[in-house]
Amino acid sequence: MRCYFFALLGLAASACTTAVPGRQHAAFWRTNGYDRQGEQQGRWRTYYDDKNKQTRLTRGRYRHGRPVGHWRYYTQLGTLDHAERYRRDYSDITFYHPNGQVSQKGRARVADEGTVLHYFWFGEWRKFSETGRLVEIDTYEKGQQVASQPIQDM
Repeated sequence: MRCYFFALLGLAASACTTAVPGRQHAAFWRTNGYDRQGEQQGRWRTYYDDKNKQTRLTRGRYRHGRPVGHWRYYTQLGTLDHAERYRRDYSDITFYHPNGQVSQKGRARVADEGTVLHYFWFGEWRKFSETGRLVEIDTYEKGQQVASQPIQDM
């Protein structure tokens, strides 16, 4: 039975060749892989110092070259800078203060405008103090701030 398992494992490993020379094929146990068209695929991690892999810059997943699901972006000190949840038509974004409290939350979208991709904020963006108190609600339309509502202390 063990020989059969190892033979299957050898077949699976040999089947994971890449179509792009010098790049690793994506597999569930690997990070930073590529699909057969040479696009980023699967779990993905980047580091500020790629040689030592000590300070993480990003962590997330790609599906055929497009980021999907939950991504985390870090500062050079290793603290969480912002998190982004990719959805079909937009992203939910949360920025953080250096102390770990939420700084602001809102949504963003990428629009293909012919020759240019346009990234913009839209809808309500909530801003918080370093203590976590809601201080302002801004409203955006296609990246332009159209309203701002400060929140008064109670």
